Amino acid sequence: MLTIATGKPYYIQLGINLARSFLLWNKGNEIGFEFVTDNRALIPSDLKPNIDIIDIPPGEFGEGFETKLYMDHFTQSRNTLFIDADCLIYRDLTDVFDRLKGNAVTAIGEDRTRGDFFGDIELLTKKLGLNYMPQFVGGIYYFELGEIAKKVFEYARGLKPRYDELELVRLRGKENEEPLIALGMAKYDQHAFPEDGSIKADRMFFHQMQSNVLSGRVRFWNNGEAPKQAYFQIPESRPAIGHFNASFSENYEYLSEEVRLNITARKIPQPFIEAYVFILFYFPGKVREILKKQLRPLYHALFGVRKVKTTKRVVD
Repeated sequence: MLTIATGKPYYIQLGINLARSFLLWNKGNEIGFEFVTDNRALIPSDLKPNIDIIDIPPGEFGEGFETKLYMDHFTQSRNTLFIDADCLIYRDLTDVFDRLKGNAVTAIGEDRTRGDFFGDIELLTKKLGLNYMPQFVGGIYYFELGEIAKKVFEYARGLKPRYDELELVRLRGKENEEPLIALGMAKYDQHAFPEDGSIKADRMFFHQMQSNVLSGRVRFWNNGEAPKQAYFQIPESRPAIGHFNASFSENYEYLSEEVRLNITARKIPQPFIEAYVFILFYFPGKVREILKKQLRPLYHALFGVRKVKTTKRVVD
């Protein structure tokens, strides 16, 4: 398993939380954990003996999303599951590797010929002479080192200087790796792995969630409401990997999990952990969420639409 956490300490802390969740559920199996970072000093002592730290100089492999275009450079493992630092793991990943095995490069999603994926899919594929384009959220990638994977990543890296020429939409001001890797996959006949909600769930696609990383309990659902994205039609997910993308790694759901993982490293009994998390994080956060939903129409009527809050992920 591979993750990348570079730049701001905020991102490295996300990687630390991911590593702790991995070790909680996978320490006894044959899966290793590779942690790519440009600041080894921030990784706590409880993790260092149990993971492989791969040091890279700041900026050598680009910044932000661009660094993921070099995943094939960071590992020598034959079978690699890349997981974004803003994910948490809720069970043994052996079955995930077994299910994805045999794909040179894949991601959880679907192949499409039309629609929008950081650009017009039909126009992009026509311009590049492709028959389809995988659409996915790049919270996880699976690849097997070999000639095909090498070509996919090389092609994706080669498209980056053409990002604006191809009229691809930037994410937080940066070139996003997702459409570039998707086009590389299509170029070399690699396909998205169909989504069924059992491997990975992206928090942004669901209206509600409940989880406890210490017990492995996790559920994302939509309560009969329409999914948040038209192309994503799964009403409920109980995944191995929860992806707290966008600003969801800053809300009470994720922060409650972070506290659980951090306190567990100090050997405190779980009942005390749960009481602490509920009183100081989960309950206040849930109340704030409910009040916001109930009072939002009144607030808009009185004061208008509030300016969008800046997240910790904004590029400096």
